[in-house]
Amino acid sequence: MDFWATQWADARINLQVRSDNVTALTLLVKMRPGSPQIAIVARELALKLVEFSFPPDAMHTPGVAHVLADELSRIHAPGGCGDVAQYRHRSLTDAKLATAPPRPPSWYKAYKH
Repeated sequence: MDFWATQWADARINLQVRSDNVTALTLLVKMRPGSPQIAIVARELALKLVEFSFPPDAMHTPGVAHVLADELSRIHAPGGCGDVAQYRHRSLTDAKLATAPPRPPSWYKAYKH
């Protein structure tokens, strides 16, 4: 959300979140995390959502509708091919792999010791 925040900072928007992950959509709507790890995500999400005029619309899309995303999410799963190259769009031919830096608990704004 940080990426798009500057685009809608001065506008009244209705945020629609579409996903095939029911757990993520439920968290978005109810803010009742089931684990301490998900609670970190919920706190960050709550800090972002407080800026909106209206709560976001959560829209479930069946996983079968996300063929490519579904395949990509299973690349490193047991039995997965382990190779992203076969799914890479031609515009990403010269793209380089970038690994996100580790995020310790202190990185999260809402984290309390």
